[in-house]
Amino acid sequence: MIVVTHSEALLSSLRESGAAHEHELYKDLGETRIKGLGSLEGPLWTWPKR
Repeated sequence: MIVVTHSEALLSSLRESGAAHEHELYKDLGETRIKGLGSLEGPLWTWPKR
């Protein structure tokens, strides 16, 4: 399950319950990035062929 939230209360509750992974997102020049990952560490992306 993926949960996306801005709620500190929900985030705190998920932490207390032992949620497995947590990633913080941020914007960099209009692009959404994952805090702590470098530009070469993210998932690979290629445009699909038509």
